[in-house]
Amino acid sequence: MAEEIGRLGVLINDFDHPFHPHPGFLFTYKKELNKHIENGLGRNLMSRCSNSQTQIIHESQNEMTEEMKKLLPQSAQENVMVASPRNDFEVSYRLEIHDLCSDFEEDIEFHFSLGWEALMKKFLAPRNAKLAVAMGKSIERDVKNMMPNQDPAHPGQVSTRRNSDVVPRYNDDELTLAVVQGVASLTSRTTTLVVVVGGLLWRVMGWKVIVCCSGLYTGLYVIERLRWTNSAKEKAFKKQFGSYATEKLQLVISFTSHNCSLQVQQ
Repeated sequence: MAEEIGRLGVLINDFDHPFHPHPGFLFTYKKELNKHIENGLGRNLMSRCSNSQTQIIHESQNEMTEEMKKLLPQSAQENVMVASPRNDFEVSYRLEIHDLCSDFEEDIEFHFSLGWEALMKKFLAPRNAKLAVAMGKSIERDVKNMMPNQDPAHPGQVSTRRNSDVVPRYNDDELTLAVVQGVASLTSRTTTLVVVVGGLLWRVMGWKVIVCCSGLYTGLYVIERLRWTNSAKEKAFKKQFGSYATEKLQLVISFTSHNCSLQVQQ
C-alpha cells in the first residue's frame, strides 16, 4: 500500500475530467477525482495482493483438510472426496478518500514567480533563518508592537504590560511570516526610499538600462500570466491534491492493512 501511495501522482495524472476553476465545477471535479483514486488504488492493491492471499488461503484449506482426514479410520480416508475450494473470496479495500481529503483547499490563483511575495518566501524561508533575522530585526519589532499581550492569569484579557517589555519567542515559520507581514505593512513608508534608490540607479546605470530591465520584468510577468491557462490550473490542482492525499493516506496504512487481515482471517 505504501508503494502504491508513492505512485499516487501517476494515478491522478491519468484522471480525465473537464476542469474549471468555478466552485461548482470544482466540487464535482473533486468528487469524481476521489472516486477515481479510490477505485484505482483498490484495483492496484487487489492485483498485487490477490494472488498471494488466494495462495495462502488454499494452503490453509488443504492443511485443515489433511488434519481432518487423520481423524477418520484408515479405511475411510481413501474414500474421502475433497471438494474444490471456493475462489470467489476478495478483500475489500475501503479507503474512503472523500472523508480523508474533505479538508483539502486548493490554491489555483496566479502567483508571479518573481513577485515580491514569492521572492520574500523564497529567500526568507526557514532554512535561511539567519537572513530573516538580519533583514527583519526592525520589522519584527514593529510586528511585535502590533500584537496584543494575553494576561496568563486571566485568559482572553489583554494585559496592560507594554509589548516592548515582552520578548516573544518565534520558531522559524513564525519568524518568516512575521517578516513578510511586516515588510508588507511597511510598503507605504518605503515609497520615499524607493524613489531615492530609483534616482541613484538612474544616475549610476542610466535610463536605458532601467527601461530595459523594467521591460524585461514586465515581459516575464506577461508571459507567466498568459501561460496560466485552465490547463495550468488543473495541473497545479492535481499536484496540490496529490501531495495532500499522499500525506493523508499514509496515516491509514496500518488501519487498512489490519482491516484486510481481519477479512482474510474471518
